[in-house]
Amino acid sequence: MKSKHILLSLLLLFSAISFAQNDSVQSPTVVFFPLGLNFLPLRANNQEAKVGILYYPNTTNLKVDIGNSMDLLRFNLQENKYITVGIEFMAYAYSVSFSQMRLQIGTLDGFFGGNATYTNELAGSRFSTRLRYLHNSAHLVDGFYSVDDHQWLNNKQPIPFTRDFAEVIFSDEFPYSGLSIRPYIGGSIATRQRPTLLKRSAFCAGVEAHTGNDLEPAFIHHHFFFAYHFLLAGLPVYQGSHQVQLGVKFGGWQSKGVNFFLSYFNGNNMFNEFFYERINRFGVGFSVDFP
Repeated sequence: MKSKHILLSLLLLFSAISFAQNDSVQSPTVVFFPLGLNFLPLRANNQEAKVGILYYPNTTNLKVDIGNSMDLLRFNLQENKYITVGIEFMAYAYSVSFSQMRLQIGTLDGFFGGNATYTNELAGSRFSTRLRYLHNSAHLVDGFYSVDDHQWLNNKQPIPFTRDFAEVIFSDEFPYSGLSIRPYIGGSIATRQRPTLLKRSAFCAGVEAHTGNDLEPAFIHHHFFFAYHFLLAGLPVYQGSHQVQLGVKFGGWQSKGVNFFLSYFNGNNMFNEFFYERINRFGVGFSVDFP
């Protein structure tokens, strides 16, 4: 099934559910290019649109994120209920050093696709359901190739990795003891993938928490945050991967800002040319938010 057909079907399903809840609903108001993002990217999930750098001290290598997500349309269904439709283009790369050459790109994962998000703002909480359909392809590039020897380094060979998948995430955001908490759960299923030995289904769960209130007067708003993401994927045996982030954001939580954070990852390599490797990595990161 083509991605545009999937997104259209999901949008129509959301609309049907929303209108069924209240027969008196009038025609929804359509807003083109709404401000901000309905669903902020999950901070500890690698497969989200981000801009930043994560430095790994043990190897002196870098994970470089380049990408953005943008809401194109907003359908106001009822008071505090709406659907947004957007697009996502992103990539993350592994920067390595070899033979006195620095900041070479060794491997890269690229993504593009779209999303539809339904949000219901309740008293004291904000429930959202995000549906995405993305194409992911992985590539081994010149940072892992020796021009002098005309061969790939460390006996690595390019793998024709491709995964087209639909993903659903359910989240709820609410205040608790001075914090804003966002737990979430979801899963994905691949409609096309290579290598074929990989399992089509994957499952995830996680939680985010941050301090601060953008409504309070401040010279520069800042938020200390914690994020945890768990992924269960069959690569080809089902195993869990974990990522934790702890840091601070300068700027409004829902708006532009700069993040500084510590990160720890344990699980299958997030660079899908090496999906079969189990790794542990500690990193120090910097990123920019511009929803």
